Amino acid sequence: MFIIKNYHFRYIKTVLYVLLSLSLVVMLIVLAVVNIRPANNVNISSSPTPTSTNKSETTNKVKIQLAGDVVLNSNLLTSSSNSYGEFNFDNIFKSIKNSINGDLAIFNMEGIIDAYKDGSQIAGAPIFNYPKEIANSLKNAGFNMCITANDRASYFSDAGIINNYQNILNSGMLPVGTSLEGNKNFAVSEINGIKIAVLAYTDKLSNFDKITLDRISSLDFEDIEGTIDAISEDVAYVKNQGAEIIVASMHWGDEMASEPNESQRELADKMAKCGVDIIYGTRSHVFQPVTFKNIVDDNNNSKNIIVAYSMGNLLSHPTVTSGETTQQSAILNIYIERDQSGKAYISTAECEPIYIYANSLKNNNYEYHIVSSSEYYSVQERPQIFANDSDWKNCKDAYDNIKKIIEQSGKNGMPLGLK
Repeated sequence: MFIIKNYHFRYIKTVLYVLLSLSLVVMLIVLAVVNIRPANNVNISSSPTPTSTNKSETTNKVKIQLAGDVVLNSNLLTSSSNSYGEFNFDNIFKSIKNSINGDLAIFNMEGIIDAYKDGSQIAGAPIFNYPKEIANSLKNAGFNMCITANDRASYFSDAGIINNYQNILNSGMLPVGTSLEGNKNFAVSEINGIKIAVLAYTDKLSNFDKITLDRISSLDFEDIEGTIDAISEDVAYVKNQGAEIIVASMHWGDEMASEPNESQRELADKMAKCGVDIIYGTRSHVFQPVTFKNIVDDNNNSKNIIVAYSMGNLLSHPTVTSGETTQQSAILNIYIERDQSGKAYISTAECEPIYIYANSLKNNNYEYHIVSSSEYYSVQERPQIFANDSDWKNCKDAYDNIKKIIEQSGKNGMPLGLK
């Protein structure tokens, strides 16, 4: 008979206890890693490929937020830097930080982030080479997706496209509309159990002969049928990836125009019928009408769509994009739910009017604040944030003008809320 002596048995028990303890520690570490999720329940890939289909929390409700263009100039750069040349834009977004709370919060970066990837030759419009800190501040404000398909994307050739993409990704946001390898310049993300696809397109590129064209999602919008064929192909692809709601960013139209042109209206109509649910317009720098209505698409399906022809500016200096109306804009909140049959649809939408306040200081410096204009509209005394009554009036005028556009838009379809 094989007999284990007591001291051997005690030794074996000790080893077993140690092994068991180590196993438990490993299991806890694995569980912790598996359950890590990005902020706002959005599955943003940390790899160079902007397509994510990992599952997140299932609530079957998604809030999408659309904002306008970010355009920096020398005034904005100088006013947001110290004597050591260090930039910080956080205070600009402080007043609207609580408003940027969407599961998917998107803006258009009209410019390149650190084109040379060494912090050199930073400059605002018309050069459009921005410091990394602007991306960090937008991320800190609550944004998690950045549109990069626009007419500034090719300013610094292929290297600028690649560095811009990587710098935005490094900030914690997902760039959409350009790519590193010339493919997959869109995003498919599962958010709260609903798969959302974001496509992005531009035309009118500069430096056309100096870039690899497939790094930018570029189309000839004047060729409406060709544009629709290309978008329809992308729509079919992302639907095959499981996309239930499709957002298409369009960098289009005429700068400083208060209304879309007929070509835009025709293109929007055809895009909605071929499968796009939300059309997100940028480039004009002026807030334009928003259409919220029910249509029957090319597959004979009834659905709600939203066409925001232009979201205007999220951040700019008044003299860069010509005038006070370019400082009046909104955050468009779009709510996605599932109906009783399980189909994802746009349930409601609302606009929160905003005002880009540039308070002139000494030595051509400014203090900038993006504010919710509704917050300061009905108060009895001038809020401390405004230097004088004239500035406060400009903020209230912004609310009145955006409200007028929204109310007029509601007459052509379903009503939009006004926050």
